[in-house]
Amino acid sequence: MADLLAALVELAIPHEDIDEVLAIRLTQAQRAIVDDYVAIMARHMGLVQPTPPRFQPLPSAPRLFYVLVYAAALAQVKAYHRGRGVPESISRLTLADVGRNVAVHRQRTDVPGIDPPHWLQLHFCGTRYQIGRLQYEQTVQDGEPVLSIHIPTFCGPLSPAACDDSLRRAKAFFARHFPETPYQTAVCHSWLLDTQLRDYLPAQSNILRFQRRFTPSHSGRQNDESIQRFVVAGTPLHRKVIEHLEAGKHWQIGSGWLAI
Repeated sequence: MADLLAALVELAIPHEDIDEVLAIRLTQAQRAIVDDYVAIMARHMGLVQPTPPRFQPLPSAPRLFYVLVYAAALAQVKAYHRGRGVPESISRLTLADVGRNVAVHRQRTDVPGIDPPHWLQLHFCGTRYQIGRLQYEQTVQDGEPVLSIHIPTFCGPLSPAACDDSLRRAKAFFARHFPETPYQTAVCHSWLLDTQLRDYLPAQSNILRFQRRFTPSHSGRQNDESIQRFVVAGTPLHRKVIEHLEAGKHWQIGSGWLAI
């Protein structure tokens, strides 16, 4: 119990949700699933390709079941980080994304959870890192190694200064800790790169300034769900998102690249 409590605090699980996690009593079958999932992440530790099979929602499991999965995998990914010389500050910030995801789920639904459950797998396979404001996933695109940028919530403004600092530090981080793979390009696939946002936001907004960093790589892919999932309800942007949909229009996932 004490070891689990320490792991939950290290993973930044919101304090109001810790008692619920500690009260979970897994069945024998659920314990076996935890062991299998931890083993899957161990087998894929440090592997960019192939990616691990995605964890799926388990309807009969407790809503914070996947917190236990990631808590059980904590020691092995920390060992991998140490072996790569990853600074403790980056390791801690990266793995605290578990608690952030629980909090984001509560913001969206009024109850804690992790959805989708597979999102955190690559953190625990040692191929996704948070460096300052942004997260970077080691991946392959069009046969070339690239860093895929993700933008976590609850991390402060997406300001140009914060992004500049993150990109600068990321270039140095991967060159030092993963010297066998020369990353020269970063990509981003996100609702934040939907060019239709230019019709609703001022040119100097953080979102549009973030967009302008990237060279578009291909036309957007229709996806109304993503922007609604991530834009906080009740904000001015959320109202514009809904008005756009009510007008019969659709939102897209934009894609772009930049040199690092």
